[in-house]
Amino acid sequence: MAKKKGRLPQLKRGQQHKTAVVCDSYDQTAFASLKEKSTKLTELEEGGSHKLSTFPPLMQDVYSSLYKATPKLREAKAITQSHRYNRSLIEQLMKTEQFKELRTYTQLDEFNAAMATLSLAASALELIPEETKEKLQEMNNLEEQSDNLQDQADGLQEAAQEARQQSGNLQQQAQQAKGQGNKAEAQNLQAQADQLSSQAQGLEAQASGVQMSLEEAKSKLDGLGEELGEDLQKNQNKLRQAARKAAEEALADVKETSEFLEAWGSETGEVQELPFEEKVRRAELIRSSHKMRELSKLVGRFKRLALNTQKTKVKEAKTEVFDVVRGSDLDRVLPSELEGLTHQMLRLDFYRRYADGNLLLFDLKGKDKEGKGPIVICCDNSGSMEGPKELWSKAVALALLEISKLQKRNYACIHFGSDSDPIKIIEVPKGQVSFDKVMEIGGYFLNGGTDFAKPLTEAVMLIEQSQY
Repeated sequence: MAKKKGRLPQLKRGQQHKTAVVCDSYDQTAFASLKEKSTKLTELEEGGSHKLSTFPPLMQDVYSSLYKATPKLREAKAITQSHRYNRSLIEQLMKTEQFKELRTYTQLDEFNAAMATLSLAASALELIPEETKEKLQEMNNLEEQSDNLQDQADGLQEAAQEARQQSGNLQQQAQQAKGQGNKAEAQNLQAQADQLSSQAQGLEAQASGVQMSLEEAKSKLDGLGEELGEDLQKNQNKLRQAARKAAEEALADVKETSEFLEAWGSETGEVQELPFEEKVRRAELIRSSHKMRELSKLVGRFKRLALNTQKTKVKEAKTEVFDVVRGSDLDRVLPSELEGLTHQMLRLDFYRRYADGNLLLFDLKGKDKEGKGPIVICCDNSGSMEGPKELWSKAVALALLEISKLQKRNYACIHFGSDSDPIKIIEVPKGQVSFDKVMEIGGYFLNGGTDFAKPLTEAVMLIEQSQY
């Protein structure tokens, strides 16, 4: 049966594990599925495998330690010698306070666990000395060689045993033929038996030679294992410090990525409901651009400021009485209705009509209407805007986009530069904000000259349209 891409090979009975953190076939399949959905994870595994043969199981260990509810380390003796170094790395990581805080973001959260794996696994790969990587590669080769030699020795022993069994059967048949007086047949059978016996001896000799090579490979493997153990003991403090730093960087990356996605989300809490692939796509788009990373830091703050300002305006809106309706809002009950509370008999009738929503109420109407029309933004993309000024202008544009979404207003952003530069108009119909539209507004930049006439003319034309 073909091995599923990205999954670690299945163990044979009695075979040691290559993963340091306890995981089953479901865990391995789940992580393999995530790698197929994330080019970054796939590239990291492929690149890391060229530098360190034991890297794929190390990635699985990092992910399992971050994602699982209660990750547990295997006993060292249950892990192949070439992969026990991975166990030491994971153990040092799990002991740090930064890792424990990191797990508050990654536990049972496949996206954050995958993002943290990108950072932690890459850091773990870098903190392993080149000399150690060479030893681990040699140990891995010796283990593969030992497995092959063991299979050869077992095969030769089985073949020798079968040849001896056939030789014994033929000798018995030769004795029977001799007892029956059939000397020719007895001689022929005996010759075949002798040939098989000689063949068995040759196979046993080969098996003995393979066994000697196997013992030699195991001896070298044990020697390298002892050397790595001594190296780990000497460099334990450095490894602990490096593990603490790696966990701290991964924690910062996960926090930053979460903030980026929330800042660029088109709905409050929308990011939590997105499928893994879409989260990865958005994260990679944002993290691949320095400008988008810097803009993300402003966007969230500007959105909150704009929304709070709008809430304050609505609260301060003036109203007037223009009708009387029925309902149960006590803030708008007519004074004549409240008089019923002062009379014992009428009080019960008041309670009944309150429960039925049948009290007489003032119907209020705002005098000062809040501006609910379309929002048209002219965004200067000239070279003089490059840097902080561009970031602030885009943050304001995106904050106003958030208001247009909340209030279901048409929105248009007009990117302009010099007279020769093309006008870029990004229209968003009432409340239909998407991540791609947000990225288009925030990412566009001409870096040309400045001409105000063209964008203002386009803005007037938009406003004159029926939907504006």
